[in-house]
Amino acid sequence: PQLPCPVGIVTNGERLTSRHAQELIEQGVGFFHVSVPAAREQTARLVAPGLDFNRVVANLKTLLRRWGDHIPVAVNCVVTEANRAEKAAINHFWRSRGAVAVYAAQEHNREKYNESWPHDGFATLSFI
Repeated sequence: PQLPCPVGIVTNGERLTSRHAQELIEQGVGFFHVSVPAAREQTARLVAPGLDFNRVVANLKTLLRRWGDHIPVAVNCVVTEANRAEKAAINHFWRSRGAVAVYAAQEHNREKYNESWPHDGFATLSFI
C-alpha cells in the first residue's frame, strides 16, 4: 500500500526476521534503521547485556541481502567507552554489505536526561 508519508522501522534487529521484514515491507514500510551495539560479540555483551548479538547480525545481513537494493537500510551505533575502538570496524562491515549509512551517536546520561540532552531538541550524530 501507498502510505501518505514515509514510515520506517527503528529496531535493535533482534526480532527482525526475514518473515517480519517481508510483512513490514508489504505493509508499506519505507526504510529500516537498525541499532548495532558493537563489531564483536564480546563488546556487545558489555554495551547491550541480554541482546542476542549473533541474531542481530544474522537478521541485518539477511535484510541487506534480500532488500538492500530496494529499501534503505541504515545502521546506528551508540558510542560508549566499551565500543569506541570498534567504530571503524562497524562502519566497514555494514557499509561493505550495503547499508546506506552507518552513523554513531554519543551516549547520553539517561539519569540526567534534562541536563545532558541538547536543549534545541536535536541530537548530534556523527557519521562514521
